[in-house]
Amino acid sequence: MRQNILSKNRKGFSQIILLGIVAILVLVGAGGFLLLPEKEKSIPNIPIQPSNPQTQSELKLTENIQPASQNVEIVKNVDRVPNTDSSAVQIGKRFSNGACDGSGKKLMTTAPMNPEDVQMILPYGTMVGAHVIPTSHQYLEPWDRALGRDKYEVRAAMDATLYSISRRAQNVESGEARPEEFQLWFAITCTHFYYYDLMTSLSPELQKIFDEEKRQDDYAYVHIPVKAGQVVGKIGAQTLDYGVWDTELPPTTGILVPEHYQWDSFRVYLADPLNYYTDELKKIMLSKYVRTAEPISGKVDYDIDGKLIGGWFLEGTGNLTGGNFQKYWAGHLAIAPEYLDPSVYLISVGDFAGEEKQFSIPRNAPDPKSVGVETGLVKYDLLPWQYLKSDGTIWDWKKYAKGLKIVNGHQNFGCVAIQMIESRKLKFEGFKGKSCASVSGFTSAAKIYER
Repeated sequence: MRQNILSKNRKGFSQIILLGIVAILVLVGAGGFLLLPEKEKSIPNIPIQPSNPQTQSELKLTENIQPASQNVEIVKNVDRVPNTDSSAVQIGKRFSNGACDGSGKKLMTTAPMNPEDVQMILPYGTMVGAHVIPTSHQYLEPWDRALGRDKYEVRAAMDATLYSISRRAQNVESGEARPEEFQLWFAITCTHFYYYDLMTSLSPELQKIFDEEKRQDDYAYVHIPVKAGQVVGKIGAQTLDYGVWDTELPPTTGILVPEHYQWDSFRVYLADPLNYYTDELKKIMLSKYVRTAEPISGKVDYDIDGKLIGGWFLEGTGNLTGGNFQKYWAGHLAIAPEYLDPSVYLISVGDFAGEEKQFSIPRNAPDPKSVGVETGLVKYDLLPWQYLKSDGTIWDWKKYAKGLKIVNGHQNFGCVAIQMIESRKLKFEGFKGKSCASVSGFTSAAKIYER
């Protein structure tokens, strides 16, 4: 059985969207642009990476990483043809509440955490719990969770403007109180961004500013210059969420209807972090990567027009919010490769007998990349899974490992019946506890999903 460690504390983005909906509705003005902050704030008395060690206090950074203040190189995008339209800057200004300058990407010089404090890096694209659609952030696993909260420093990865700080102390799925967590958004330029989430505390200076500036929804829209390597908070007992975005990249072709993701607008500009590091930093970060399949930073966009693979939304709900701000993921459905071993497909559904669930499907089942309207009804048995290390032993999630392969379990949790009825519409029904051999077709409980 797959370990459930992810579902316990990797729910940051589920809560981001819920809080973001409220925040955006409050901030959007009549012209459709976010309201700008009144003035720039700076953080007092925080040591920064020195350009002159004799005149500035020193911040200890990762060994052999070049300070951001020296020879920062602006380079062209690598993986996709850049979008040279000035709209890329305008998109960035809207994303950042106007707290950005310039355009282009800069090579990032500093890891979000001291690499010695990172056990492993898990890629984009996991589906777990309320993360029904593949997640648009990576996970930095701390070296030892047992050491508790606030054990490891979190650092600015690049000279940037910190433009948003938010706090939450409630589990979005259960509504239960939980220890507070913080999310930070940074603009390097008006086209290059990164973010952190699940931080267990802010630096004292940031905490003071947040307390002064926060709104009732626990958001603070700020304009704070930060330097690469500057400590912005701490993490412990759980992963650090991390993502990189580039609005000069054309929207990914694997998301057929970007409008459906309006509350996760950055998703269509998600960038491979490895293309945004100096060579030295890239080598360090790669040494922590668990995934070996290309793209090794992970993938979130799997839509193929007319085929089953990819993300879907319950008919009538319209988009990622699902028409239900309290449990927006209930209307989500994804049929996509597993994020560590993409040779196996998962079915991820926001409402399977009233619960959000993920299942693997047999390797010999119909390939979702090939299932279309002409295929007719397909059925998938729903199986558990676990990971095997290269030596054939079961991976326990606690220590770094490479070359992981999925093996399906034998217990059958049920069956789903699916039929593509149009190129962007399908019929879906789940049968908990039943094998597909006992399912002849749909009942009146079937649902329609679209994209």
